[in-house]
Amino acid sequence: KNYNLVYKMNILEIHNKYKIRGGENVVFDLESNLLRANGHKVQQMVFDNRDIVNVFDKAKTLSSVMYNKKSASVIGDAIKSFSPDVVHVHNFYPIASPSVFYMANRLGVPTISTPGKSNSEKCVFDFV
Repeated sequence: KNYNLVYKMNILEIHNKYKIRGGENVVFDLESNLLRANGHKVQQMVFDNRDIVNVFDKAKTLSSVMYNKKSASVIGDAIKSFSPDVVHVHNFYPIASPSVFYMANRLGVPTISTPGKSNSEKCVFDFV
C-alpha cells in the first residue's frame, strides 16, 4: 500500500492567546509547525488578550463576547482570501468569540475545535 497519497490541506488555525503564554499557546504553535512539516498550508489567525489593557477595553470585549462583529469580519476576510479546507479553532474567548464558527459555517467551511480548559474559565481568568 502507498500511504504517501495524503491530501494536502489549507488549514486556517484560529487562537485567542492569553495574556500570559501557556500550554495552549505552545500546542497551537507546535501543531502548526507539524502540519506545515507534513506539507499542509497553514495560516494562523491570532487574537491576543494583551490587547485588553484598560477598563474600556474590558467593557468593549465583554459586550461582544458572544458575537464580535469585528472578529467576524476579519475571519470572513481570511476565509475568503485563503480558501481553507477546514478552520481549526483552538481558543476563541473572549476576543474571537463564537463568531468564528458562525462565519465558517456561513462560508461553507467545516470547523474543528481543540478542547482545552472550559471556555468560561478562560474568559473569567483573562478578565481578572
